[in-house]
Amino acid sequence: MKGGRCVFEKRLRAAARYAYELGGFPIYISLHGSQNYGLAVHTDDYQSDYDFKCIVLPSLWDLVEGRKPVSLTVETDEGQIDIKDIRVFCDALERMNPAYLESLATEHHLILSGGEEMEQIRTLLPRLMAQQAARFAQACAGLFEDKAKRMCHDSPAAHERIVLHGYDGKQPHHMYRLLLLLQAFEKTGTMLLEAPQEERELLMQLKLNEIPLASVREMIPEWRAKLCAARAGIEEKYGEPKTEAHDEILRLAHRMMHAHCLKNEA
Repeated sequence: MKGGRCVFEKRLRAAARYAYELGGFPIYISLHGSQNYGLAVHTDDYQSDYDFKCIVLPSLWDLVEGRKPVSLTVETDEGQIDIKDIRVFCDALERMNPAYLESLATEHHLILSGGEEMEQIRTLLPRLMAQQAARFAQACAGLFEDKAKRMCHDSPAAHERIVLHGYDGKQPHHMYRLLLLLQAFEKTGTMLLEAPQEERELLMQLKLNEIPLASVREMIPEWRAKLCAARAGIEEKYGEPKTEAHDEILRLAHRMMHAHCLKNEA
């Protein structure tokens, strides 16, 4: 792995093998979530999962027959693997979805056989962020509101936390993290995944449901106001979106699909 041996390399390779065994052709896999943010918890009471984003290439027959691009999440003993056809991945980048931008920003990744152009795509991230800054801010704001709606919504994954605390602490945790992500981008022009050290105690308290629901509800309007201010600052600084970087990402994706079809379907 370029840039030194990733401490998560064994887990990344195991997740890639899992995707391959499902019938896909993985070319890129990256760590996703709390491990990237420096906010993983490993205690007797709480174990953070190891989640991954995996990009796969379609076959020639997938393209010829117009089959729906692969987009699925599989559960493993250690966490989730989000498997996406590269066309779906490029669509997510066009929407500036932070979860998929993260997959290019993290140092914890593997480029697999057939995905050599992924290194070039990773180097395009700063240009993409600058050219699509306003759309990135819009996406962060949309996710913020989505997680606000989910905070007290019961679901199988959150049921125990809802019953015990009245809310799912993971949702305000991610709301606050999105605010910090956007503020950092406004100041630096860079997607900084790790939260500032001085903010980690609050983030962990939110994640572990250590703050009463009433107090969390009092915090949210202030977070929303700060997020709106950061969004306005970004829109003023960067102006209207441009498409050159994303167009180049599409060209590289098409090159990988073309090479894969020639090699494997000839």
